[in-house]
Amino acid sequence: MKLREGGWTYAAISRQYNVSLTTVRNAIDPPPSPRADRPPFDVEAAAARYRSGMTIREIARETGYSRQHVHTALTNAGVEMRPLSAPRASRITSAKRAAIVALWQEGTSLHQIAVQVGSTGETIRKVLAGAGIDVTSRIHRIDHNRARELRLAGWTLARIGAELGTSPQYVWNITRDVQGVPDRRGRARIVPEIAVKMYRTGATMAQIGQRFGTGRYAVRAVLEEHGVVIRHGGQQRRELDLDRARQLLADGASLRHVGRVLGCSASTLSIRLREAERGIQPGQRGGGVSLAKRRAIARAWKAGRSITWIRAHVHVSYTTAVRVVRELGDDPARARQQGQRGPRPESRRLNHRRMTQLHARGWSAARIAQDLQASPQHVARVLRRAKEHLAERSEVVSRSA
Repeated sequence: MKLREGGWTYAAISRQYNVSLTTVRNAIDPPPSPRADRPPFDVEAAAARYRSGMTIREIARETGYSRQHVHTALTNAGVEMRPLSAPRASRITSAKRAAIVALWQEGTSLHQIAVQVGSTGETIRKVLAGAGIDVTSRIHRIDHNRARELRLAGWTLARIGAELGTSPQYVWNITRDVQGVPDRRGRARIVPEIAVKMYRTGATMAQIGQRFGTGRYAVRAVLEEHGVVIRHGGQQRRELDLDRARQLLADGASLRHVGRVLGCSASTLSIRLREAERGIQPGQRGGGVSLAKRRAIARAWKAGRSITWIRAHVHVSYTTAVRVVRELGDDPARARQQGQRGPRPESRRLNHRRMTQLHARGWSAARIAQDLQASPQHVARVLRRAKEHLAERSEVVSRSA
C-alpha cells in the first residue's frame, strides 16, 4: 500500500515481491463481495423451517447461503438431522399432507396432484398410503378379453385404446401374443400350428404366405424354426408334351414359339428335351448345357471349326465343347491328328512377334487379342514373358560390356 502511495505501479510491485499482477491488485484494491449486503444467518429461523419439513436445499435457496453452511450451522445448533434413508413423504408438512388428501378425495389424479403440490408421484402415493387410502381402488380396469376380441376383429391399436379408455401401447402389451393379426409395423403374424399343418398336407410356402398375408421366406423361417423338413424342388413339376415339341421343332419352329404353345419358357423346354435325351429323371442334375448351345456346338463342329473357336464363340468351356463333340460320336483329338480338323488350335499358332510389335505401338492386350483371335490372358502372358526375356538379354549385354 505504501509503495502504491509512493507512486509505484502494480507491475513494479509485482516484480518487487515476485507475485502476480492480479494478486497485487486484489491486495491493494480488494473487489467488493457480492454478498456483502446479505443479512446474517438466523440459526433459530432455519431450525424452525427444517423442523416444519423444509429441506436444507430449500432453506439455502431462501437465505442465500450454501447448503454446507446451512447444514453446519444446524448441526452446531444441536438440531437433529433427518437420515438420508428417510422417505420423502416424511418431510412434507401436515398442511401439505392435508392438501394432498383433499385433492385425491376430489377426484384429482396422481399426476395432477404431483404437479399442483410440486412433488413426485411416488411421494404422493406414500402420503396417501400413510392416510390409509388405497390408490389402486381408482385404477381403471381394462377388459383384456374384450381387447383381444377387438384385435382379432381387425381393430387398430389406437381405436381399441379409445374404446377402452387406455393408450395404444397398453393395448399392444396385452394383445401382442394374439396370433393371426399384424404387429405394430403392419407385418403379418404366422400361426405356427396352422402353417405346419398346411405344409404337411401339401400346401406350398407361397400358398401359406397368401393365407397369412406374408411372404414365403417368412413362412420358411417359421417352418424351419419348428423343425419341419423343407421339401426341395419348388413348385410342382408340370408335364410337357415332348413328342409334340419335337414335331414342332422338326417343322422349323423356334424354342420360344414351342414354349408358348406348350405354356412354358424356352429355357424350361430346352432343359426338358435335354433331360429326355440323356435319360435324366426329375430331380437329378442335368448336363449344365442348354439344348441351344449343344446345337450351336454341333453346327460349328460340322462346319469344320476347332474346339478353341467353339469355346470362344459359343461361350462354353473347352471341356464342355469336347464332351458335346464326343457325344456326337466324334473324337476331337483323333480328328486333329488325322488332319480332318485343319491346323492346330489358334492359341498354339499365334504370332508372338506380332504381339510384341503391336504392344510397342501402344495397342492394349484386349485389342491385340481381338485382332489375333486369342484371349487377353494369353496375350498378357506372352507379353510378360517377352518383357522378362528382354530384361535378361539387357542384363547379359551390360555384364559383357
